Amino acid sequence: MTMEWKQDDSTGVEVIDVQHRALFGYTNQLERSIAAGISSGRDVDNLMGMLEGYSAAHFLYEEGCMRRHRCRLHKKNIREHAWFSQQVAMFSRSLDSDLPRLQVLRELHEMLEGWLVNHIVDVDSTLREKVLKPCKPAGEPLLQS
Repeated sequence: MTMEWKQDDSTGVEVIDVQHRALFGYTNQLERSIAAGISSGRDVDNLMGMLEGYSAAHFLYEEGCMRRHRCRLHKKNIREHAWFSQQVAMFSRSLDSDLPRLQVLRELHEMLEGWLVNHIVDVDSTLREKVLKPCKPAGEPLLQS
């Protein structure tokens, strides 16, 4: 099922929302590859690299934002990000094993769909409770009210 961004998925931080939409896009790209029966090649390798690299960069930014805003689920967010990163790494290793690649990609896609939606709604959305203005990237001071 194609993942569609809804305004209800908003965290109140535009940078994070843009990053979440990109993660939805990668998940949809994976779905298209699976539907086409593509389980190897440069496109799949690039997608896995993007999932690992982009999610890691996104997690660092989001965790910093939640920490600066003292969000109540900051520590849970870190734990869930660690779990997600471990899962993606496991799927990446599975793609290099003797397991059927298309099946591994289907399982990865299923995990991504469920985790992204649930994590954004249950954890990331708590940013809305705290955010009065956008977070600045690390190294840039937040404006004082």
